[in-house]
Amino acid sequence: MEDHLEEPSFTVTLTPADMFLLYDSVKTKLEVWPGGNPEEQNRLFLLRDELYRGVLEYKYEHIHIDRE
Repeated sequence: MEDHLEEPSFTVTLTPADMFLLYDSVKTKLEVWPGGNPEEQNRLFLLRDELYRGVLEYKYEHIHIDRE
């Protein structure tokens, strides 16, 4: 029997608007953090950072610069 079982994971497909909204929600949750479970707070930091990477990637790939 294996001592360490992997935690289940999920794949979610989001529109850019949904990703921005989810990022903003997690960021706000951290800004008003009342204290409590430090593991939950750490997971929120990790989730915020991962969502922000997605936001930046989307913006980088879809930026349109007019040089006229």
